[in-house]
Amino acid sequence: MVGTTQPRRKGGTGYEVHVELNPKTATKQIKSNTIIMGTKIVIIPILLSIGLSIWTMLDILKSKQIVGSMKIAWLFLIFGFPFLGSYLYFHLQRKQAGRQRKFKPIIKPV
Repeated sequence: MVGTTQPRRKGGTGYEVHVELNPKTATKQIKSNTIIMGTKIVIIPILLSIGLSIWTMLDILKSKQIVGSMKIAWLFLIFGFPFLGSYLYFHLQRKQAGRQRKFKPIIKPV
């Protein structure tokens, strides 16, 4: 890509930039940019899936509420369907944690 600057004619205050493109070079550059962008689009969801799966698995393994075969079942679900399994686990755990509350908060009047 070659760029040249030339003064504008008749009262112009700035410069115009003329760019000459070689068709072969431009096509290669467009293809390489497309490949890089396509790679980013694929890699980002994969990394998010791996991170979410690891976080969910660690939460399952640390949990004292889930025991024995239920841990294994959850881990298989997370392995098979990372996004769906993680969503279900966190969604159902939140509901279960709300049911297990054994105290009622005391609100004191001001």
